[in-house]
Amino acid sequence: MAADVPNDPLESLRQPIVAIAPDPAFASVLRHRLEEALGMSTSTTNDTTTNDTTTNDTTSAPVIPATPATTSVLVPYLCVDGADRALAFYAAAFGAVETLRMAEPGGRIGHAEMTIGSVTIMLSDEYPDIDVVSPTTLGGTPVALHLEVDDVDVVHAQAVAAGATTLREPDDQFHGNRNAVIRDPFGHRWMISTPVEDVNAETMSERALADGFETTARTDSPEAESAPIG
Repeated sequence: MAADVPNDPLESLRQPIVAIAPDPAFASVLRHRLEEALGMSTSTTNDTTTNDTTTNDTTSAPVIPATPATTSVLVPYLCVDGADRALAFYAAAFGAVETLRMAEPGGRIGHAEMTIGSVTIMLSDEYPDIDVVSPTTLGGTPVALHLEVDDVDVVHAQAVAAGATTLREPDDQFHGNRNAVIRDPFGHRWMISTPVEDVNAETMSERALADGFETTARTDSPEAESAPIG
C-alpha cells in the first residue's frame, strides 16, 4: 500500500488552466504585418469551399495605422581654418558649450560639436583632400546662420569683443526683429536677431512692399508671420 502523500498547502490556490483566445482584431493585424515582412501576398478576401460551393468573405483587410514620418533635424556643419580657436570664439561670442571633440594626434580636429542654447552645431578643421574647406580658403561664404537671442545688442557686443567684424549694426527691422549681421574671424556670416514686435502676415507684406519686396509666403502658415528677412 502506497504511503500517503502530504497535501500541498498551496493546492487550494491553484486555478484551472483556461485557454484564452487572442483578440481577433489584434491577431488579424499581427498576421497582416508578418505576411508583409515575409513578402507574402495578402488578400482582402478568404475563399472557403464546401460541397463544391464557394463562398467569399468580403470583410475588408484590417486598417494598419501609417507609420509616423521621422522628424527631420537640420544641423549646421561648419568648416573652419582653426577649429580649436573657433570653439573658443563661439564660446566667448555666443556662449557655446563644447560637447564633443575628435582630434588627430597632431591637433587637427576632424569633428567637434557644440550647443548654443538648444541648438547643436558641428564643425571641423579643413580637409582639402576631400574638398572640406573653409570660407577662408573659398574667399567668402554664400551661407548665413540666423541666431535668435534674448538681447541682440549684448550678443553683438560680445561677438565683436571676441573678434567678429560688424557687417550691420543692431537695428529694428520691418519684419518685427531687431538684428545685426557679423562675420566671425573664420569667415562665417551670422545674423543675430531678437524679436521685438509681433507682426502679422498682412502687415509684413505691406511693410515689405514699401521696402521693395513682394511677399509670396503662405499666409496660413504660422511660420510665415515670424519668418526673418535679412
